[in-house]
Amino acid sequence: MARLERRRVIMSVMDDHPRTLAPATESRLVTTASPDTSPDAAAIRRDILRRMSPEQKLVLISDLSEALRETMIAGVRFRHPEYSPLEARWATIRHLLGDELFRAAYPDAPRLAFAASPPQE
Repeated sequence: MARLERRRVIMSVMDDHPRTLAPATESRLVTTASPDTSPDAAAIRRDILRRMSPEQKLVLISDLSEALRETMIAGVRFRHPEYSPLEARWATIRHLLGDELFRAAYPDAPRLAFAASPPQE
């Protein structure tokens, strides 16, 4: 499914959601993942997630994971402007896997630093 179409599927669930909520009852505990998220906003988010199909949730998680990887790669490029785009990807993969698994999975890949410090041998 193309990215634009995946986003349309997710947004269709969000568009169908009513924008007003009944007040939470005392018997229902409303918690938020972040202290700056209001209980009403958290309830809307929970309702949207509950109404999503497994495919929609998978698309959402996949997009978030891709965005996180791209953010990590951008951070490597910021700390190491001398790295090519491919080298920044290698450094990110090494960071995510750890040295032992990285060497086992990619024995011929360069061992580039993720952070500003040099790679450890």
